[in-house]
Amino acid sequence: MVNVKIEHISVESESINPALSINILVECNFLTESPISVSGTLSVDGKVVSYLTELKYFDRGYTELAILGEEQVVKINSGNRLNIYQTNLTALLSPIAIDWIEKSREKEREKSVNLSFEFAVRYIEMTAKSNRLYGTNPPFQRIKQSKEFRSYIISQSDWINRFYNYIGAGKFILVELPLIGEASTIPLWKDLTNELYGNIQEMDSKVKIGDWQSVIVVSRKFFENIKIGDNKAGNKKFRDDFNQKLKQLNHDDEGIKNLHDAIWQLFEFSSKFIHTKNKTGELKQIPTANKEDAYLVYSLSICLYNILIRNIK
Repeated sequence: MVNVKIEHISVESESINPALSINILVECNFLTESPISVSGTLSVDGKVVSYLTELKYFDRGYTELAILGEEQVVKINSGNRLNIYQTNLTALLSPIAIDWIEKSREKEREKSVNLSFEFAVRYIEMTAKSNRLYGTNPPFQRIKQSKEFRSYIISQSDWINRFYNYIGAGKFILVELPLIGEASTIPLWKDLTNELYGNIQEMDSKVKIGDWQSVIVVSRKFFENIKIGDNKAGNKKFRDDFNQKLKQLNHDDEGIKNLHDAIWQLFEFSSKFIHTKNKTGELKQIPTANKEDAYLVYSLSICLYNILIRNIK
């Protein structure tokens, strides 16, 4: 009799590569069975995303074997005593595997992560009986393997708070486009950059839960805040200072105008996901945002914020 229980799943903190640590208990018949090793596969949505290995030493006591009589074996098996083997399995996650997990999570109504495990447990089974040791040279023991299938659900809140950032989910853009700093401490820019930074943080939280529509809505706030190239009086002090910094880097007036115009067009694009009327007052349908729309405005927001912060330092 072999039974596997999943005790806990966490991020493998000691690995430089994204990985999960799966803590399990393997239960066997007391004194007559003892696990040797555990391996297996981790699948999500019908695809194997990782192979399970015992890479870490895990000291949690020991199991014992004994040669028993047939009556003793029957008596022990009818009781509640078990040989229990506790171990940690590691599941390395490639970028492709992480992306597959995220795509699978998007399809779930609760945005949870459904993990499917196939455990291969190798164990020793004592076959010799104390009342049959002599005369027939019976087998002393056998090495057997048992396959055990288990499932484990990680809720949306747990995935975001305990796993998401640590395994790099959704970070393939931030790896290439890291935020170079928080809000500026320069008095002129402090309040505005603090607002822009907050907009990006809000977008980031919406990206994590796959709320693409809200990412676009928040991006409109960002583009409205950063479109300092318009002719509004309140933006003149920002525009003059920023343009001066760009000219020090040999940007000409035409190039600077092109940049401000591009920001304005991004504001116009994101506004289409907000307004139910067009500019002539006619009713229109609000577009449905998808993942690509969200990552477009999210990544461009990070780039524009970085350009601003870099140039006003």
